[in-house]
Amino acid sequence: MFRVEYERADGNSAWLKSEYHDPEDADKIAKRLLSGSDGELIRTTVVEQAGYVYSQHVDYPATITLTDWSN
Repeated sequence: MFRVEYERADGNSAWLKSEYHDPEDADKIAKRLLSGSDGELIRTTVVEQAGYVYSQHVDYPATITLTDWSN
């Protein structure tokens, strides 16, 4: 069985209630969840029942500030 965990931009994380027999089905859900979140979610992870990570998808918001060290 595979489950989908998601992490919000505010740092909180949770699990979807659904469990999936096919890891590809869980992976599709994880990708769709992240792509439709409009920046609210930053990461989704598909985890196998024993705790092994099957896949992880990351979408960090564009609010990351880079420091210019060239001066």
